[in-house]
Amino acid sequence: WVSTFRIVHRHGGLKWVVARGIPRSDIRERETWSITITDVTDQMRAFHDLQASEIRFRALAENVPGAIFRYCLHADGTHEIHDLSPGCEALWELSAEEIGKDPAQIWEMIHPDDVAAMSASVLESANSLQPWTQSWRLIPPSGKMKWLQGRGQPSRLANGTTVWHSVIFDVTEQRAKDDEIRRLAEQDDLTGLANRAVLRNRMQDALTLQQKTGGGGALILID
Repeated sequence: WVSTFRIVHRHGGLKWVVARGIPRSDIRERETWSITITDVTDQMRAFHDLQASEIRFRALAENVPGAIFRYCLHADGTHEIHDLSPGCEALWELSAEEIGKDPAQIWEMIHPDDVAAMSASVLESANSLQPWTQSWRLIPPSGKMKWLQGRGQPSRLANGTTVWHSVIFDVTEQRAKDDEIRRLAEQDDLTGLANRAVLRNRMQDALTLQQKTGGGGALILID
């Protein structure tokens, strides 16, 4: 038999022990057992600390406003997604289980104009093992376009698989704010036309090009 239990030692503290007993068949006069008792207090403490750490991590992952997951790219080009946090539903409008069964679904949601850049960023990170960072547009089942931003740290397994520990956030609102700031910086708020700052930049670009090519040009101002 094997049993794990706590004992109270003479100083009043508690210890975890594992007791093991084996019946002695060589002693027939009375029922006899060979018993060993091992102090496993440190191991149990480490186990409980690990459990507490896992609970804290799960609570963190479940409340992060985005998705945390492991993305695996195998040597044959196939891919898998594991340990996807619940935040994935707000991004892709699919459950973690649905995405895990068919990761191709989230690739199919990428805006057509962003697919090539996304594929290139993943392959470049896989080849160099440098951190992956990318922003792209997403068209989920609802049809409402989103801007996403992802980051991941790659590592290579012995079988050639590249694994990224990744996080992806919805940055749609931030992109909208950035676009508005850019618009206000470059356009006249009343007319919607390009302002003097844009004009200066375009003139500088034209002058730079003229100096490189040696061509001529003219400036026409209409007020």
